Amino acid sequence: TLITARPNGLNGNLTNTDTMITLSPYANFIYAGAVPQVTGTLLPANIHRLTVNNNAGVTLSDTVSISDTLFFSAGKLTLAGNVLIAKGVSGSSSTKYVVTSGIGTLTIPSIGAAEVLLPIGTASAYAPVWIANTGTVDAFSVGVVPDTIAAKLGGRVKAKWNIVEGVSGGSNCTLKFGWMSVLEDSIFTVNRAANAGIFQFGTDTSEGGTGAYTSQFVSEPFTISRRGIKSFGSFAVGKFGVITSVGKID
Repeated sequence: TLITARPNGLNGNLTNTDTMITLSPYANFIYAGAVPQVTGTLLPANIHRLTVNNNAGVTLSDTVSISDTLFFSAGKLTLAGNVLIAKGVSGSSSTKYVVTSGIGTLTIPSIGAAEVLLPIGTASAYAPVWIANTGTVDAFSVGVVPDTIAAKLGGRVKAKWNIVEGVSGGSNCTLKFGWMSVLEDSIFTVNRAANAGIFQFGTDTSEGGTGAYTSQFVSEPFTISRRGIKSFGSFAVGKFGVITSVGKID
């Protein structure tokens, strides 16, 4: 295990007169600074475990694949356009999550019927996604960005999620989207139950999934979920069209 508190990450700890420094892909790396850190270009592309323990935040310098776990002790991990692949994520919360704003994505390799939390958010707020897949086990990549375009028929959550399956076709998912109240517009906040629907953007804007919604509006992050989602892409929560099945607090 290698622990660094340097602002420029491993590059601040290791140097020599050659250009080649190679670190083990079986190692654990911990970022535990008191000021914002970057992981540094010396972090291998494949590692065993990555731990974020910095309230000021850590930014990924390159794409990284974690064979074990991304673990949060404190602070956020910003992807800055990079891809992060992890077998699992542990220790996340509304203040400890992966910031994907931009083109960065968090990928979990094998998601099946057991619900998996992908703890993502924008720079300003937590906006996680939970995925349960009763179809063919597959990898899923997720990202979320701020989006303030008004909903057609009511309020919205001011975020847009992008979800991509590893192998197109074969998945049958229940998607649960979460958000903090700071991401809601004023119309949405007045009546969450009436405004909360899951809509998919593409050639048109239509509800995603089938059947009744399951929602939780008691504590943050608020959540809404729906089953039967077999195609993926960009999703939003709000009233972008007619909602065919009313929300239900479970």
